[in-house]
Formats: sequence, structure tokens, C-alpha cells
Amino acid sequence: MRNQDYGQAWGNVIPSDRILNEFEVGYPRYKMTFWEVGDIILTKGGTQSGVALTASDLNVDPSIRNGVSLKRIYKKYSILDWMQESFKTTGLNQRLMRYADVLLMLAECEAEIGTPAQAAVYINMVRARSGVAMPPVVLTTKNQALRAVMHERSVELAGEGVNNIDILRWRKKGYFPSIMPDPKQGQVDKLPIPFAETSTNPALQ
Repeated sequence: MRNQDYGQAWGNVIPSDRILNEFEVGYPRYKMTFWEVGDIILTKGGTQSGVALTASDLNVDPSIRNGVSLKRIYKKYSILDWMQESFKTTGLNQRLMRYADVLLMLAECEAEIGTPAQAAVYINMVRARSGVAMPPVVLTTKNQALRAVMHERSVELAGEGVNNIDILRWRKKGYFPSIMPDPKQGQVDKLPIPFAETSTNPALQ
């Protein structure tokens, strides 16, 4: 993964308004996941005083969270704490699967089979860990548990390249709009066929 895509210079990946608003107010994971105008950066990993991130630092369009329009970028794949350059390589250790992901998969399984209380156990293991410490959820119905899983996966795994798979799975199961609105309504579930192929064989269209 190229951190430029998630950085301030290219800004190819901008958090959507939907994912921003999925984060609860005061949720520690919000600041763990995103940089926004006004945040202190260039701290050399926390060893030196930093400076405030300005709108001119970010070559991205603004996004809206709780009615507030600001420029925001993903923090997970940037290294602004160490340097601020237009183009750079990075030694970021991107994890392909995290323990929180496994716990939330277990929670989804429990929700699917109609054991919401056990789904809450796994969700609360993610919410209660050090640095997050969010209040536990109490779930009593299957739909409550499914909505809680969808919320938790969205905020815990934001920007990690798995939400598209989640959306395809939940769409196939009919959870949009019965559980929550479809975040990608109107988009097809298949990638487009390249023009080089359709121009050679029009029957592919």
C-alpha cells in the first residue's frame, strides 16, 4: 500500500461523510484514525513539539462530520508525525488481519445465529481495550446485534481495505436498508470490464 494515497499531497483516499459520522462523539478511535485541520503534527513520534495542521497543508476536498466541514485525511497510513513531504516511502507495518477483526467476525457469527448477548461479549472486548475504553453495548435482538457489528467494523477497521467486502456481504444478505442505509446505493457489485476487452469482443457488454 502506498502511503501517498492516504497522505496530504495526493489525497486519493478521503474519508466519506458516512464513515466520519459513524464514529461516536468523544470516541478515542476517531483521533486514532483521522488527521483533520487543527491537529498537531510533525512531533517526531512524540519527542518534539508539533505544529497545527492547516487547510493549505492538505490537497484534498473537505468532508463533513456532525455538520462541520473540514479537510481530513486518514491517519493510519500517513507518517506526518515524523515528516511532512509531498512524496515519500514508508516502513509502515500494515497488518493484513488484526485480532479486533477476528473478534468482530465472531460477533457477526453470533448475531447471525441469534445469540446477541454473545455477540456483545466479542464487541465489548474490542471496545474495552486499552486506549479505546468505550462503554459496553447491551444487545437483546438479532437486528440490534447486526447493527452493532456493522457499526463496530466500520469504525474499528476504517481505511483498512475490508469495508468493501463487508458491504458486498451485507448487501447480499439484505441488510441494506433493513438494518441500515446502503452506503454505496446504486453501485454495482462487479468491477467494470476493461475497454480493451469490450472493444475486442462487443458481446462481453
